[in-house]
Amino acid sequence: MKIYSKKKFLLSIVSFIFGLFFLYVLITKGFDLKISFLTCIALIYSFVEFRNCLSKEKVRKSHLEENDERNQYVTQKSLSKSFHIIQTVCMGLVLLFILLYTWIPNELLLGMLLTFALIVFLSFIIAISTLIYYERRL
Repeated sequence: MKIYSKKKFLLSIVSFIFGLFFLYVLITKGFDLKISFLTCIALIYSFVEFRNCLSKEKVRKSHLEENDERNQYVTQKSLSKSFHIIQTVCMGLVLLFILLYTWIPNELLLGMLLTFALIVFLSFIIAISTLIYYERRL
């Protein structure tokens, strides 16, 4: 039995350990629907990944899919769009909390305003730094 993908093998081991941990929690704490669902998902995922890491054909096929230019382009576009949406939503929430804080001067609203403002600020800094990084690299 040869392992063709060490990364998938490691993922299967980690998910199997999580599955065993969830099973232990399920046995000691009693039945809980969420924990039993997580146990099933973790164990099924670990067995599927373990099977895939032992198959040369499945590993080769997954490497081809990962390296496909179209898949990389779709992933890149979707990540970019989701980042833009999250940035826009956070900016809208900052404006909303500014308006709410002017009407109701509450410390909770100020904390939420500062939190979302920090998220927007960090997202702009990260976007600018990655832009500068890739401008220099490419």
